[in-house]
Amino acid sequence: VAGLIQIRNKVRAGTRKELEHATLVLLEEPITPQSFLDYIFLEKQPFESGNIEPEILDHEFTHVRQFHSFDVLLIEFLKVIFWFNPLMYLYKHAIQLNHEFLADEAVVRGGSSISDYQELLMRVSSGTNSLKTSSSINFSLTKKRLKMMGKKISKIKVGAVWLFVLPLSVAFIIVFSAQTDDYPQTISM
Repeated sequence: VAGLIQIRNKVRAGTRKELEHATLVLLEEPITPQSFLDYIFLEKQPFESGNIEPEILDHEFTHVRQFHSFDVLLIEFLKVIFWFNPLMYLYKHAIQLNHEFLADEAVVRGGSSISDYQELLMRVSSGTNSLKTSSSINFSLTKKRLKMMGKKISKIKVGAVWLFVLPLSVAFIIVFSAQTDDYPQTISM
């Protein structure tokens, strides 16, 4: 709730600029570019002077287009209910990391050079001001993201995994759905 109130206050305090798929919220204070629902939070001075790279905007637009905020809200709600379960915090981290991978992939598919985009991420991730529950460029995730961008997924490896998983799944279904007729016989008189 505190994070949502903080975001609401930032939306009210900032200058809003409506775009086709999102609303830019331009803030006077230094802030790392980030998004929540259909809001993208940016620092006003660099935006107006054209110093925010298009790749950063594409990255944040991807978060908005793919509705990543709803996943974050869901996991935050589940954390309230299952506050005692340490796995909830790991799930949240994994979900946020996956969101960053997806947004990075969209930027690279859009025509950006991987090495130039990696360098840009290193520069931008040095910012420290971020809002709770928002999708932002985070330094702790940057190393994993940089590694992931350089990976090539082998079709042979994916096929081998499916070749192993599919028969194993079918075998489990057959074994665990089989009924036994070992009921004790009752003697009727």
